[in-house]
Amino acid sequence: MNDIDNILLNFSELPYLFIGSGMSIRYLNLPNWENLLRHFAALAKPQTDFAYETYYSQAKGNCRDDLLLPRVASLIGRDFDQAWLQNSEFNEERKRYSDLVRQNISPFKISLANYISGFSKRTDDQHLLDELSCLKNVAKRSIAGVITTNYDQLAEEIFEGYNVYVGQEELLFSETNGIMEIFKIHGCCQKPNSIVINQEDYEIFNKRNAYLAAKLLTVFVEHPIIFLGYSLSDSNIQRILKEVANCLSKDYLEKLQNRLIFVEYTPENKNDTEVRSHSIELAEGECIDMTRIMLADYLPLFKALLRKRYNYNPKILRQL
Repeated sequence: MNDIDNILLNFSELPYLFIGSGMSIRYLNLPNWENLLRHFAALAKPQTDFAYETYYSQAKGNCRDDLLLPRVASLIGRDFDQAWLQNSEFNEERKRYSDLVRQNISPFKISLANYISGFSKRTDDQHLLDELSCLKNVAKRSIAGVITTNYDQLAEEIFEGYNVYVGQEELLFSETNGIMEIFKIHGCCQKPNSIVINQEDYEIFNKRNAYLAAKLLTVFVEHPIIFLGYSLSDSNIQRILKEVANCLSKDYLEKLQNRLIFVEYTPENKNDTEVRSHSIELAEGECIDMTRIMLADYLPLFKALLRKRYNYNPKILRQL
């Protein structure tokens, strides 16, 4: 029995997966956030080879670190919208999406959603395909649900048959059951206006974060949470953890920290899976501890998850 099995065996409940962009980069070859913005910066300012650097320099002067890339996105979006509405190279898109623009949806978000939707082809790497196949089997009876900040539809494809809730409002105002559900808290490429990408979006999102944390609190308290495809320094994860922690007493906070598992992809550790503890600092010097798993191959993790299963078909449980 390996270390991952030992960790999962401590839980009587099935876990939720909290899925970040690293999984979409791995399996769909999607660009990371910076490269995504570089692509649209070049479209907004085609006359220069340093479009992204220009926007980054403008944003950096008066912006907090956690809002720097959203601020860059705001600057790019402003210029991209003007170019999209005026330049002949966007004639076809204007014809196709004119109704959405008349609904006051940003052309930047429309084009971004369309661009992300184009990354639907999965990897050709056989080992990665084996990982995906195993994860699809995990989805059938070994996972309670999924939370993701990704815009793409990889989660919907893998976790087939799960109910999908897009954006904060859908999650806040919907009756959820805790079985076979996907919460897309930063929006979805199928609903361009739901996408959280620029500074204004993040400011609205952060104002509502306490309500979102309260809604997710049941998930965090009743299930182990496994983070996949995130950096330990990800400001979105840190902010959500802080908001959830603010809802709990010290005793319950100690129980919560034993249920958090952060999986870090470390390709340099070819043959070893390393397990250690990790702390994230909260407000006023308090910390929350979690289990940190460093691995170069997701198959051992997915196979360990596959060994934990619902005794009954989750689809039938959801119907009941």
